[in-house]
Order: sequence, then C-alpha cells, then structure tokens
Amino acid sequence: MSPAIRLYFKDTWTRATLIPALILCLLAVGLIVFIMPREENLVLHYNIYFGIDLLGNWYEVLFIPLAGLILVILNAVVGSFVWRRDRVISYLLGFGTVILSFVVIVATSLLVYLNR
Repeated sequence: MSPAIRLYFKDTWTRATLIPALILCLLAVGLIVFIMPREENLVLHYNIYFGIDLLGNWYEVLFIPLAGLILVILNAVVGSFVWRRDRVISYLLGFGTVILSFVVIVATSLLVYLNR
C-alpha cells in the first residue's frame, strides 16, 4: 500500500465513517442469517399499492447487504483517491456511506419483518 492510502485509513474521520458502515453491513447479514426463516419462497419486494410482487429464495435476500458492502468498498477506494486532493469530499463520501448502510439495515429489517 502506498503511504497516501495508509494515511487515508489512519485518518480519524475516515475510520469514524468506514467502521460503522462495515459494522452495519455485517449486522444486516447477521439479521438475515440468524433471524430470517429458510422457507422455499420468501418475500423479496413489497409494494403498498399491489402488495407482494416478488418472491424468491432465501439466499437472494443476501444481495442487499452484498450490494451495500460493495458500495462501501467502492466509496472507500474512491475516497482514498479523492482524499489526496480534497479531504472534505472524501469525508462526504464517508458520511454518505454510513447513510447508505443505514438504508441497507432498514431494508433488511423490513424484509425480515415481512417474512416472519
């Protein structure tokens, strides 16, 4: 790793945003693995106008935290490149990552609630 990338990950604001984002993504996976029932068909999408409109296998619910984790990693990589030029934009990416992780945990908890 280059020294600039090491400095990026040692930065206090970077750690304060990336660590909670990763913990929230792992919490979403934990909700699915430990609480979600493993029936044949689970509700994957619910619409207030039409009700249940997408059913699927239980492991397809894992795509939500996986997408969140990929976006957290992508934001960390982009933030490390941007951090050298403008730290404020890199910090905004980090806070956006935390907000994204909250959206992932809300979506996962709603799916767990629908399938119980």
